[in-house]
Amino acid sequence: MARTALLTRAALLGAGAALALTAVSNGADRRVTLRSQVGHLRDAESRALLELFAADAALARSRDAVTRLTREAHAQQLGVDESQRLLRLSETNVRRARTVLAERLRASYRTGPIDGLAVVLSASSLADVLDRASIVQRVTEQDATTVAAVTSALRSATTATRNLTRARRRLARALAAARDTSRRLDQARAAKAALLHELRRSVHLAGARIAALDAAAAAAEEKGSHLGGGTRPPPGGGGTTGGGPSGTFRVTAYSDHGTTATGIQTRPGVCATDPRVIPMGTRFTVPGYGECVAADTGGDIKGNWVDVWFNTDAEANSWGSQHLTLSF
Repeated sequence: MARTALLTRAALLGAGAALALTAVSNGADRRVTLRSQVGHLRDAESRALLELFAADAALARSRDAVTRLTREAHAQQLGVDESQRLLRLSETNVRRARTVLAERLRASYRTGPIDGLAVVLSASSLADVLDRASIVQRVTEQDATTVAAVTSALRSATTATRNLTRARRRLARALAAARDTSRRLDQARAAKAALLHELRRSVHLAGARIAALDAAAAAAEEKGSHLGGGTRPPPGGGGTTGGGPSGTFRVTAYSDHGTTATGIQTRPGVCATDPRVIPMGTRFTVPGYGECVAADTGGDIKGNWVDVWFNTDAEANSWGSQHLTLSF
């Protein structure tokens, strides 16, 4: 009976050890699957981050266009207001000129036509006759010239007002379109930011799940070692999802303006890295510079080397070359 009990106990211990090892094996498989998913999520996170940077750049350009068009619309409105003021002034001048001409005509009808013989007889000399005739002619010509001038000014003011009004309407349509584009880009940017937040949340949750599985695997391994009467090494891979590159990096500076290797515009916070060390889209912090995103590469950027962007050559030269520990 005692021997039978010992055999039964040994069988139970063996079964328990087998179950523990099976749990460790299953946990390892699940960790491998989760780590693969984390890798895909990090790739998607990098793409989403680059898309977010591109969306920020496009939104900034659109907002600049809205600001510029708003200034132009204001300037055109001032031009329209001035043109309308001149138009009203021209209309007033035309009315006054026509009134003066009408008064002269009425006076002419009341006094009758100028008697040439009377002018000659009342003149003291031939020069006096010519002077009087010249005065009459000049008055008539001045009236006609005044009416023609103010009428021409009225036509010019009317044309200018009409052209400025049309231009203002075209600019108003362009401004409305620019504002609509800016609104749609802002919505797209918000959607990309939400996607990036969700991807990071998924990476965090997957990392926590891997850590829990590692802890469970370690506990099962420990239990199996006790049940099996021996010890086994802890499951490989550890309980982390990776903290990013580490060590000291050479940090230099550049000030080229244009499009980066990922297609976005150079701007503060855009840095060049070796993608084999710091993958594109990785966000990190450079002491003394600030937050960076790996969005550019360079033929000379190899290994633990980061090139940070500045707006001017003077700023880049002032930075020089430094050896720093980055935060990921």
